[in-house]
Amino acid sequence: NVVFLQRRTPYAGVDDVNKNKNLGKLVLKNYIDCNNEAFKELQKIGRIPSKDLNIFVKNLLKGEQVTGVNDSELFTRREMQIICPDILITNYSMLEFMLMRSIEQCFWRQTRNWLNSSDENKLLLVIDEAHMYRGASGGEVSLLIRRLMDKLKVSRDKLQCILTSASVPEGKDAELRKFACGLTGQDLAKGNFSIIRGKTEEINGNKRGNATDVEILTKLDYEKLQGSAEEVQSQLEILTQELNWEEVNGNIYEYLYDNLSKYPPMLELIRLCSGQAVEFSKIAANIFVGTNQTKAEKATEILLSLGTLAKSKHNKVLLPSRVHLLFKGLNGIFACLNPNCKCSHEVMGIKLGNIYENLHFTCPECGARVFELICDRRCGTLFIRAYKDSSYSCDDFLWQEQSKLLYEPMEIHLWIAPKGRTDIFKNNVKKSKAKRNSQFGYVDSRTGILFSDDKYEDDNNFIKVRIPLTPNETMTAYTFTTCPNCGRDKTKLTSFRTRGNEPFANIVTEQLWTQPARDKNQKNQGKKVLLFSDSRQRAATLARDLTIASDGDAGRQAIFLAAKLLEDKYGKGNASIKLLYYAFLKVVYDNNVSFFYGDEKDTFKSQLHKYHELYGHRTSPRYHSMGDTIGNPPEMFYQLLLKNISDSYRSFNNLCLGQILLIEGGDGGDDIDEWLEGVEKQTGIDISTIRNIYNAWIQSLIVKDIAIFPEVKDSVRASILPYDRAGFGLDEKDKFPIFLNRLLENNGISEEQIDIMRERFDLFTKKGDDTESNHNRVYILPGRLTLKTNENGIWYRCNRCAGTSIFTLFNACIYCGSDKHINEISNEELSRYDFWRKPVIQAINGTSIKNITTQEHTAQLSHKDQRNEVRSTTEKYEMEFRDIVLDKDSEPIDILSCTTTMEVGIDIGSLIAVGLRNVPPMRENYQQRAGRAGRKGSAVSTIVTYTEDGPHDSWYYKEPDKMVSGELRTPWIDYNNYKLIKRHLNMILLQEYFIETDRSIDIIDVLSFFNDNTQQNYKNFVQWLDSKIPLEEKRTKILISNSNGFNWNNYKQEFINEINLLGKDVKENPIKYKRRNISNTAQSKDEQDNNVMLLDTLFTENFLPTYSFPRNVVNFWIEDQYGRIEESPERSIDIALSEYAPGRMIVVNKKSYISGAIYNHYTKYEKKFKFKAAEPWLEMKEYNKLIYCCSNKNCGWFGLESNELQCPLCGSTVDDHAMIKPWGF
Repeated sequence: NVVFLQRRTPYAGVDDVNKNKNLGKLVLKNYIDCNNEAFKELQKIGRIPSKDLNIFVKNLLKGEQVTGVNDSELFTRREMQIICPDILITNYSMLEFMLMRSIEQCFWRQTRNWLNSSDENKLLLVIDEAHMYRGASGGEVSLLIRRLMDKLKVSRDKLQCILTSASVPEGKDAELRKFACGLTGQDLAKGNFSIIRGKTEEINGNKRGNATDVEILTKLDYEKLQGSAEEVQSQLEILTQELNWEEVNGNIYEYLYDNLSKYPPMLELIRLCSGQAVEFSKIAANIFVGTNQTKAEKATEILLSLGTLAKSKHNKVLLPSRVHLLFKGLNGIFACLNPNCKCSHEVMGIKLGNIYENLHFTCPECGARVFELICDRRCGTLFIRAYKDSSYSCDDFLWQEQSKLLYEPMEIHLWIAPKGRTDIFKNNVKKSKAKRNSQFGYVDSRTGILFSDDKYEDDNNFIKVRIPLTPNETMTAYTFTTCPNCGRDKTKLTSFRTRGNEPFANIVTEQLWTQPARDKNQKNQGKKVLLFSDSRQRAATLARDLTIASDGDAGRQAIFLAAKLLEDKYGKGNASIKLLYYAFLKVVYDNNVSFFYGDEKDTFKSQLHKYHELYGHRTSPRYHSMGDTIGNPPEMFYQLLLKNISDSYRSFNNLCLGQILLIEGGDGGDDIDEWLEGVEKQTGIDISTIRNIYNAWIQSLIVKDIAIFPEVKDSVRASILPYDRAGFGLDEKDKFPIFLNRLLENNGISEEQIDIMRERFDLFTKKGDDTESNHNRVYILPGRLTLKTNENGIWYRCNRCAGTSIFTLFNACIYCGSDKHINEISNEELSRYDFWRKPVIQAINGTSIKNITTQEHTAQLSHKDQRNEVRSTTEKYEMEFRDIVLDKDSEPIDILSCTTTMEVGIDIGSLIAVGLRNVPPMRENYQQRAGRAGRKGSAVSTIVTYTEDGPHDSWYYKEPDKMVSGELRTPWIDYNNYKLIKRHLNMILLQEYFIETDRSIDIIDVLSFFNDNTQQNYKNFVQWLDSKIPLEEKRTKILISNSNGFNWNNYKQEFINEINLLGKDVKENPIKYKRRNISNTAQSKDEQDNNVMLLDTLFTENFLPTYSFPRNVVNFWIEDQYGRIEESPERSIDIALSEYAPGRMIVVNKKSYISGAIYNHYTKYEKKFKFKAAEPWLEMKEYNKLIYCCSNKNCGWFGLESNELQCPLCGSTVDDHAMIKPWGF
C-alpha cells in the first residue's frame, strides 16, 4: 500500500523543475546526509519516507519526481496526484483544502472510479480521538464528511467507519451510537455501529488484609526498598520469613513478582486501583481492616513499593502505578491580631495570634480579627494589610478586603512594632521625613478599629503599629517609602502569596531528577517531563522561565566552583572576578552542562569549543591568559553573575557562601595595597580599617547601584531586576551612605578623613563603556575585586536589616550601622538557606552539576518555510525531546512546554512524568494529558498538577477525584445547526463555481474577486448561483441531514446579501485587503506582492466552516532591523486584546518582546500612508467608533448610542470616548 502523510508534504501547487531541484537539496541535506545514528532513529520511528531516497533525490536534482516501483510512501503532492494513494492520512482542515483545490480533483476522480468499479469496493474512514469532535465543531466535521461523499458522488453505504477514543463514558451506548451516526453522516435508523471496549482481566484470590498483614508489612524499611539491590534483598528476607515463602532464589524482582502475584492483599490492591485513580487514604482504608488508619497507610505505602519493584521475566511490572499529585501555592499568610490567643506565636519581639493560610473574618480560636500579613523582603519585617475609607481618618474601622460599602477604599499598610523597639527608620537619625509622615497607633484586636493615640499602650487586647499618614499616589495606598525596621528607601512591600513560575519549576525539576535513568549515555540520563499549559503565552513563558531557573541554580554552583578553582590556583582572596568566566568555562566543560539560550547560546558554545581545543587537556589552565584567545564573556554570563552577587535576596552573600571584597593578593592586590598605603599616609587610619570601610561601601554599590563591570551595558544590569529603573553606577559626587558616615564619625573618623577616602576610591573605578548610555557614571573594575568563598566560615547577621557578612565594621553592621542587633550566625540559622546552599556545597564535594534544557512547543513555532526547511521548529523540538539530535549545534531536550495540541495526535515517545501548569478545563482533557505518562509498562509514573487561585482550580484542588477519575462527558454533535449548514453549502457552491471556470478558489485574491473587470468576479458568481439553486434532491439528502424542511430561497437571498455587503466593504476600504510581503524568504516579485486571499477573508467573515478556529485574527508583528518580518504570531482579537496590548510582554521561542503599538506591517508599504500608517484604519467605522460612558465610575453604564445627556441608570452625565478595535500589534 502507498501511504501519504499530509503534514510532511512538500510544496503545494503545480510541478516545478526549480522547486524539485531545491527539494532534492533539502532531502539530501536533512535525510541522506544527516548523521548515521540520527538517520537510524528517524527511520525507527517512521520519520524517514519509505522509499528509495537515493534514487528519488537523484531524479529530483534533475528536476523530476519519479516514484519507484517498490516505494511504499508517496512524498510529494505531484506523486499523489499521479498515483492515487491507498491510504491517506490527513486532518480535517487539509481534507477541506483537497476537496476545494482544482489541482487535487484527480484524487477524487480516481477514488470515485474505483468505488464505482465494484459493489464490494468501499471507502474505509478512520477517525481517531473521535470525542474531540463534539458540539458545533463536531457538526462541521460531520458536514465535511458529507461533502466528501458528495464529492465522490456516493451514498453513505459506500463508507465504512471506525471511530476510536479513550475518553467516552460507561453505560451510555445509545448516546454513543447516536453521536457516531451524526458524525459520519449516517441516519440513526440505519446505524449499525458496534461499540468495542477493552476487557478487564479478572482477578481471583484477592482478599483484604488484616492486622497481621499490617504488622508484617510495617516491619519493612521503606527507604531500603528504594535503595540498592542488596538493601532490597535484605527486606525480602524479612518478608519471606514472615509470610513463609520459599527462600529467595535467582532474580529478586522476579521472585517478588511470583510471590506477590499470589498474595491476597496485593491482588485486592490491584483490583481496587485497576482502571481508575483512588485517593491514597481510601486505598489504605479499603485494603486493610482491623487496624487504625495510620498503620494502614504505612502498610499500603510498603505494599505499593513492593508492587512497583516486582517484575516478571518478561519485564512486566506487577503494579504499574500512576501517581496523581496536586500542588497549590500559598494564597497569602493571615494572622489573628490577638497577642493573647491560645495559639499565639512570638518572634523578634512581635507577638501575634494563630496563623492561617486562608482569610478568616475572625479567629476560630479566640474570635479576634484576622488580617493579611505582608513583608519587606529585604529585612523580613511584617506589616498588616488592611483597607479603610480615604475620607474617614479618626478611629478607622479596618476592613480585610476591599468592600463596596467603602465609598473610596484605600489600602493601608501598618508596621507591627516589635516590643521595646525605639531605633526605627534610619539608624541614629532622630528627625526624618519618614518619621514626620507616620505615627504610632494601636489596633483593637477584637474589633479591628485603628486608634491613633497612645492610651492603649498597656492594654493586652491592642497591638502597637506604625501608621503611614500620607498616601502613595502611584499605589493608591497608605504605605511606607522607607522601611521603619531597616531604614532602607524605596520600600516595596510584598505579600506571601505564591506567584510566578519558579515554584512550579522547582516541583518539575524534582519530578525530573527523581525518575529512574532511562539511558545513562544521554545527558541527564534520558529523563523527560512533558508540561501542559492552556495558552501559548503561558507555555512560551514557562519554557523561558524554566530555562532561567535551571541556569540560575546550575549557574550558582558553577560560578562558585569556578571561584574555588581560582582560589586553589592563586590563593584565597588573590584572584580577581575578571577571571571568573574562564574558570566557569572549565567547570562547564568538566561537567558537560549547557547554559543560556538564543544567540548568546551560540556565542557561548563557540567559546566553549575554543576552550576544548586550547585548554581542555589541562588540569589547571592559566586563567589570566585566556581572555586574549577566548574573548569576552557573553552578556548572559554577566547577567548570571550579577544575579549571584547583586541580587537583594539570593546572592552568594545572602546565602552565606561568599562575598565580593577588594582583592587581597596577586598583581591586583599589590596595586591595591600600594594605594591603601597612600590613603593611610593621608588619613592616619590603618590599612585594615580602610580596607573594611571600602569593602562595606562596595556591598552597597554592588547591590543598590550594580556599580560593577564598566564593560557591561546598563540593559544587562536592568535585566536582573523585577522592575524598571535607571541610574546605575556611581556618580562622581556620590558620597558614602549616611549610615556609614555616622558610623565612622561615631568612631573618631573626621569628615576630612572621610572625604580623602572617598576621593581615593576613584582608583578602583572606571567610566562605563556602554555607548547607549548618556551618563558619566563610573563602575568598579572587576580586576580590583575578588569573590572570597566562605561556605564553612564565620558569618554575621544583623537582626535589624537582615544583612549578612563575613566581617563587621567597628563591631557594627556594614549595611545599616547598627551595633545592637549584630550576631554571629549559628548552624541552625544557616539551615534556613539549605535549599540554595546545599546544591552548591554538594558541587564542591564532587557532585556533578546538572541543568535542564527546556523548549516551547506551540503553534507560534509551527511555521515552516518549505523552500528552506523540511521540519518546523516544533517538529525539530519533538525529535530532540526523543534524544534525536539532527545537527551539531542542538542538544537533547529534557522538558517540553506545550499547549493543548499535544494532548492527542503527536508521538513523542514513552514518558513517565507529566506536569500541568493549571487544572484543565474538562475531565477528558486531564485524562488525555495524564495518559501521556505511564506508557510501555513503566513502574511508577507521576502526573503533577499545579493549581492556581481561581475558582475552577480551587474547587478541583478540594475535589481532585472529580478531575482525576470523575465521569467523562457524553459526546454529542450539532449537525442540524442552520448557521453550520449555510457555511457548508457556501463552501460547496463556491468551490464548484471556480472549478467549473477552471480556477481554484485558493489562488483568488479578494480584490480580484470583487473587481467588476475580472472574469471570475462576484457578480458572475451571483448569476451562476441563481441558476444552481436549489440543488437536486438526491444530492441534497447526502449534504443535509434533514433536507425536507430546508428553505432554499431564503438561503440564496441571505448568501447574495452577505456577498454584496462584503463587496461594498472591499470597495470602500481596499487597504484592509492589500498586503506586501517583504520577508527574508521572498524570492521573486510575484512572492513579494500579494493581496489578501479570498479564502482567508471568507473564513474570517464567517462564510465558510471554521471548525471552531478563531475568527477576527490579528498578528503581533516582530520585525528585524530592516523592517522585515521575523515572526508574526497571531491570536483572535478577544485574546489579543489582553496578550498583545501595548506595554505587554510577549514571549516567542524564549525571546521576550514588548508590544509597542497598534500596528499593521503591510500598511507602511502604501506610499501615501508611509508616515501615517494608522490613518486608513482609523477612518473605518469597523475600527474606530464612538461609545458613550457614564461619568460615574461606580455605575459602569455604556452604550453605542446616546440620545440623552444623562445616564439612564444613575442620572450622571454621559461622556463620549473613541473605541479603537486593533488591526494588529
